[in-house]
Amino acid sequence: MAILEEMMAAAKDSGQMNGADIFKLYDTFGFPVELTEEYAEDNGLTVDHAGFEAEMTKQRDRARNARADVKSMSVQTELLTSLTEKSAFLGYETTTVATEVLYIIKSGGLAESASRGDKVQVIFKETPFYAESGGQIADQGTIKKSGFSAAVLNVQKTPNKQNIHEVRIEEGSLNKGDHVTLEVDKASRYGVVKNHTATHLLHRALKDVLGDHVNQAGSLVEPNRLRFDFSHFGQITDAELQKMEHIVNRKIWEQLAVDIKEMPIKEAKELGAMALFGEKYGDVVRVVRIGDYSIELCGGLHVGNTSEIGLFNIISESGIGAGTRRIEAVTGESAYRFLNQQEHYLKETAHLLKTTPKEAPQKVEQLHQEMREIKRENESLLSKLANAASADIFSNPEDIGGVAVIAKQVNAKDMNQLRQYMDNWKETKASGILVLGAAHDDKVSLISAVSEDLIKEGYHAGKLLKEIATRCGGNGGGRPDTAQAGGKDPEKLADALAYATEWVSLQQ
Repeated sequence: MAILEEMMAAAKDSGQMNGADIFKLYDTFGFPVELTEEYAEDNGLTVDHAGFEAEMTKQRDRARNARADVKSMSVQTELLTSLTEKSAFLGYETTTVATEVLYIIKSGGLAESASRGDKVQVIFKETPFYAESGGQIADQGTIKKSGFSAAVLNVQKTPNKQNIHEVRIEEGSLNKGDHVTLEVDKASRYGVVKNHTATHLLHRALKDVLGDHVNQAGSLVEPNRLRFDFSHFGQITDAELQKMEHIVNRKIWEQLAVDIKEMPIKEAKELGAMALFGEKYGDVVRVVRIGDYSIELCGGLHVGNTSEIGLFNIISESGIGAGTRRIEAVTGESAYRFLNQQEHYLKETAHLLKTTPKEAPQKVEQLHQEMREIKRENESLLSKLANAASADIFSNPEDIGGVAVIAKQVNAKDMNQLRQYMDNWKETKASGILVLGAAHDDKVSLISAVSEDLIKEGYHAGKLLKEIATRCGGNGGGRPDTAQAGGKDPEKLADALAYATEWVSLQQ
């Protein structure tokens, strides 16, 4: 209910709940659309049916595509399982390997060759290309031989633990059994390894600052950035973020050696190596130790010394689910570029504020205070104008069978101003029915109220406004005493308001 109330509050100004929000309530929380409509109507809001249906169509398409993908993956898995020749990963020691083509997969089946323009999957006898794993993205690079070149776009693990390369052939042809040279993009690899080692430092720093309850819940390690998800309930303060960032940078500047060894998992656990919850490990594991600060089980690629990372900067922190938070960060040259950009923004802001970067925050706070005062003065003036205009708006109501009806188009910049008029009318304690409409920004805002004595006779503000809203391209409703709605056709507003008197007649 709290989420629904937040969505309705956000929709107050427009008068309509958007389709994406309604779909989220339905799809994520199992909240029936009909119930959403009832709550929306009680709060004077319309619902975006077209937007909801569009989201439903997208979901059906996703489900259909997913079923097709599952079928395709089943066929692919069966093929890959049948490929039993071993492929060795040499990427821990080198970025260039001369090797032999073992398998070529083209259009879902084994092929003897592939040529320029083809996008195929290839398994080699040896490879320096790291396959996507543990949050670290796959290496990219090139395949070459005389008269032939291809780009390696992605690398994944097969069921038989071979590295399978997604390849786009750019020149010549490739045949099973060919001898080729594989070369990893060194700049991309170096960015990745710096960010991967930084995630280990960050993981340890999170535990140091927030507590040992923190555990890794996911990660993404790319050449230009890193993302780290972790378990933690509650908000993280700016001071805590700064402390973590400082710890990581201090460990970088301490030039800690990164030592990587394979050992029995029992021995690794005795050393205190952190393991990922839910991850399956073999009897022999790879242990990454960073000085005396961090020790983790990890099959990824790392720098030889923390000094190679250069600089670490957190660029965002947010909650992504119940008890799970996310930090995004940059290192090295990317961190320098980010900080340089932030400095440029600060200097530009200070220039616009006609002050120094150091004094910019104080200047902004001063402007905020002035804006708040101006806003209060503006609201006061609008209230006075509404009070002055109210006397004219409420004059000369139409008598429809003994019921005083005021149905008028007024000048109002938004729904808040219409509510001010309605509140002024209610303060008069007059018996009657009020309907006001305003056109602004190619939209219509509507509001209505019914006095208590007429509610007892069966008159209903929500039902009346729903009829009027439909006549100017909208929908809406609300409670018996008050309602609000929106419309999309300002040209029809006058005729829609005119219907109010007819509706009152029909109730008698």
